[in-house]
Amino acid sequence: MKEEYEVIIQPLALNTLQAIYDYIAEKLFNTDAAEKLINAFYEKFIDIRTFPKIYQVAKTQNLKREYRRCNVGNFAFFYTINEEDKVIYVSRIYYGRQDIENQI
Repeated sequence: MKEEYEVIIQPLALNTLQAIYDYIAEKLFNTDAAEKLINAFYEKFIDIRTFPKIYQVAKTQNLKREYRRCNVGNFAFFYTINEEDKVIYVSRIYYGRQDIENQI
């Protein structure tokens, strides 16, 4: 069995997930859609535990770390991999129509 990494969702990303849920559930009055989207994020988090390099390297500028990008619906999350400690850090979540790569 392939070794699994620990996935840590940074506070900023966690706050964004909560804001996405709140917006869809409360402003758009669609709790089912909100739950499905949040579940889709967590399914991707599970995927990267086993296959951390499955998603593409983000085209970011002037960063010392390599960020990877995973799309989830109209959103994308960015994460880094610490190979030595076998830890993945989910750092940011953005709405897909933003100029994402230049904001990380």
